[in-house]
Amino acid sequence: MELAFLTYTLIGCGALALIVSLVVFFKFTNWLVWIKGNVPMLVAFVGLWLVVTGYSLKSYVSVSPSHSVMNASVVELTQGEFKLVIDNGVSEFELVGKGDLFQTKTELVVPNSVWQAMGLPVLAVLDSMVIETNRFEQSVLADRKDSWERSVGIVGRFHLTGVDHQATLSRQLPLVDGALYSLMLNNDRLTWVATNSVAKKALQL
Repeated sequence: MELAFLTYTLIGCGALALIVSLVVFFKFTNWLVWIKGNVPMLVAFVGLWLVVTGYSLKSYVSVSPSHSVMNASVVELTQGEFKLVIDNGVSEFELVGKGDLFQTKTELVVPNSVWQAMGLPVLAVLDSMVIETNRFEQSVLADRKDSWERSVGIVGRFHLTGVDHQATLSRQLPLVDGALYSLMLNNDRLTWVATNSVAKKALQL
């Protein structure tokens, strides 16, 4: 809730600053003394930065050590074909494919003192997910290595400044119909754990 409030506050304040400063610049600035327009234009750039930063936060979710960051569910569509759904509480990301296992790449984002003062918590974002066979090396080296799905648009495209990005490639998790997994923060590392009995049994095999 706090992250959503911060996200839309940044977007709203940035948009307001951008609009007001542009109106002041174009309506009330004397072009003969255009240097006076530097201040409203500076405010406009700051407003634009706030909007971009606020929008970029929409793909992130706040991290709590006692609650799951994301949930993953597995549904078998046909023999050997599965649908993997990852839910971060705001959006759902689906991937359909044939295989035995799935793997994800997530990023833990730790803000610096400046961001913390602005109210930015520790964040997490889904970078990619893949469905693969149990012969991992073969699937990675094969032509199907492009099956990696970049389901979210932030990581690698827009990198927040003033934060520490820690990428984590998860272990391979079994694809079993009805299995539920949760992404938890464990010793400063994002880890998938079994949520229901189906997933727990699959991990024991």
